[in-house]
Amino acid sequence: MKRLLITITALLLGAGAITDASAQPFAFRPFKKTVKLALVLPLNAGADEPSRDCMDFYCGALMAIDAKKAEGVSVKLKVVDFSSANLSDASFAESIEGYDAVIGPFAAADLRKVLPHCQMAGVPLVSPLDQKAGVMALEEPLFFQVPTPHNIQAANLVEAIPAEDGGRVTLFYRSESETFTKDVTAALDGAGIRYNKISYNVQRGRVITDSLRRALAPSQKHHVIVASEDEAFASDVVRNMNLLKKHCEGLTIYASNRIRNFETIDADLPYSLGTHIATGYFVDYKDTATQNFILKYRALYHAEPSQYAFSGYDIFYFFISAVNDLQAAFREFVPYYTLNLLQSNILFRKVSDEGGYVNIRTRDVEYQPDFTIEVR
Repeated sequence: MKRLLITITALLLGAGAITDASAQPFAFRPFKKTVKLALVLPLNAGADEPSRDCMDFYCGALMAIDAKKAEGVSVKLKVVDFSSANLSDASFAESIEGYDAVIGPFAAADLRKVLPHCQMAGVPLVSPLDQKAGVMALEEPLFFQVPTPHNIQAANLVEAIPAEDGGRVTLFYRSESETFTKDVTAALDGAGIRYNKISYNVQRGRVITDSLRRALAPSQKHHVIVASEDEAFASDVVRNMNLLKKHCEGLTIYASNRIRNFETIDADLPYSLGTHIATGYFVDYKDTATQNFILKYRALYHAEPSQYAFSGYDIFYFFISAVNDLQAAFREFVPYYTLNLLQSNILFRKVSDEGGYVNIRTRDVEYQPDFTIEVR
């Protein structure tokens, strides 16, 4: 599978970045044992309307299992409906003994209820979707957080800035107390990148263009970071940068992935400004593997795959592959095992000697002036 990247990687822990130049091939002997996974979701299977999101995730997981079986990997799946599961005694822990991982539930509060049973059985617990669950990795050595933390998304966004091109980096912010502003500033400082900071009241946005024109010299390349997730402010900065584009032809925007959902930003502007984002999830619909997945999903389930279906496929494909390929060395070498999947990229970093693992990879997305999107 051409999308498969299995590497021993030198990790730049501060920025959560990886480089191809540092990667060396990792040798493994696959197909040695059956991979045993448990899926725990509030399916509400006995209700008149089972949870659609959970069913979509389950359907994606089944497709990943089929894909790995086609490659020769044996998989055993245990499905537990969290809505009716008995977690009051040790029976659940006993039922998962010998399993390679428990995946789910979605919500952090539900994961906390399952965690003691995984600890009792010595089985890793995988958090598939909830950002809030990330704090559990700080103290739980067998906890895996798939959603990339926001501070690492910001660090990977900064990592995309080509500092070697001599361009000038300017950070626009609304308030220094904003979490995204803090994360981006910390990433810039950690990377040793020199930058200028500009803040203004959005009510001045219509009259500040001349001041910004003076601040952004036309003879230089400019990397402009919109370090705010406030829609009104971010939209105003993007609008002003578009007005200055003719004045500064070498101007590129870097922004939070939330910019995709801002209705007050003209849909054409991210493309015309060559906007970069770093996000945990992004589906590249022009990719052949994605197109094949969609066609198979339609044929099997007579529906369009949702984000939950893509997540189910990616997470199960990763853990089946990693457990199968790394075997008994899974926990030791999973921090060096990375996959580019359908809507996400995964590489786990151990947060501390006592803690668990968090995903440090993102989808790096670049909007092109010809209205295409480059996804890495």
